[in-house]
Amino acid sequence: MELIAKVARTVHYAHEHGILHRDIKPGNILLDAKGEPHLTDFGLARLVESESSVTQTLDVLGTPSYMAPEQAVGNNAAVSSATDVYGLGAVLYQLLTGQPPFAGGTTYETIKLLLGYRAAATAPLKSENRSRSLNNLPQVPRERSKAPVLFCSRAG
Repeated sequence: MELIAKVARTVHYAHEHGILHRDIKPGNILLDAKGEPHLTDFGLARLVESESSVTQTLDVLGTPSYMAPEQAVGNNAAVSSATDVYGLGAVLYQLLTGQPPFAGGTTYETIKLLLGYRAAATAPLKSENRSRSLNNLPQVPRERSKAPVLFCSRAG
């Protein structure tokens, strides 16, 4: 839990400075020699107030197993800090269950599962982890926006 709390603080800091990551996934969280996490690969990041030709298209940008629904449908106008919060929740889901929340055989199948809001079948979560699952992360973006701050305050 402490690892996710540290990454959530990093994401919150980026959001306070107007930066959206847009591709939070386990492969973009690296651990240093002391085991401290570092969020990397800001290749899809953008400033909140800026627009670019990339963000004006309906292209789907990100990694399907960890992207928020608004990102999966290519609704780049709806991508916000809540999108990154969803990615954090998806990473947490994988840490708790051992697999990503949505995983199809192809990108299309993964997005189809994601848009149906059906998390991948997993072994039952341990009782102490049930309340922390992706299913408890709000689906509506504006309800997700405060989640990193709340999570960090609860995780210590």
